[in-house]
Amino acid sequence: MTRGVFETRRNEVEGVLKGLKLHSERNKFVDYSTLNISDIRDLSYIDTWNYYYERKLFDYCLVDGSIIQYKSDFRELRSFNYYYYENPFFQERTIEELIDNFTDEFGDESKVDDFNLADYYENQVPKEKKQSICIRYDYNPTQYHPAKHPASHIHINNTVIRLGIKKIMNPISFLFLVLRQCYVDSWQEYVTTQDTHYILQNICSGLEQIPDDYYKSKDHLELYLA
Repeated sequence: MTRGVFETRRNEVEGVLKGLKLHSERNKFVDYSTLNISDIRDLSYIDTWNYYYERKLFDYCLVDGSIIQYKSDFRELRSFNYYYYENPFFQERTIEELIDNFTDEFGDESKVDDFNLADYYENQVPKEKKQSICIRYDYNPTQYHPAKHPASHIHINNTVIRLGIKKIMNPISFLFLVLRQCYVDSWQEYVTTQDTHYILQNICSGLEQIPDDYYKSKDHLELYLA
């Protein structure tokens, strides 16, 4: 995957998210070189998400506060790292939602005019989810080790599990993975209304195969995706 293809696919992510009404913010000039790994190495998931979110270290922020990062290195041996961090907190309700649910919340709709909803809204304490999802994709040939560390692989949450992939994912491929696993209703809407060829091109037929040097005989003995 060339730099041009990477940038094109990363730009196309915005259109997909907007079409599904999932887009909140894009940071076109994100600079991941400012990231100090030592600052986040020992952080909890919540603190890691908060670190990225507050510093706007993301390519895309979704309407639910989840973020997507696309990192790339186009030196001699290319590498790609994509991340999806689910917002670890439940979404705060809007003032309109508080008014609509006032009776359920406070028991007497007649008191709504006497209640300072604005102050209540401002002082809502975010409720933490019991579990949050992190999806990560890595393509890094320098870390390849047959039957141990695939050059191209997916992580689910912070585990040592690596699901090997025979292709090199692009930013749209990764978005489709996130949509299918984390936003199923939106994914169903997308595959029902969009061009099938474009989808297939970005999950299989149009993706670059990993070089044979990074998919050797021992790797054939395990299940690889794509």
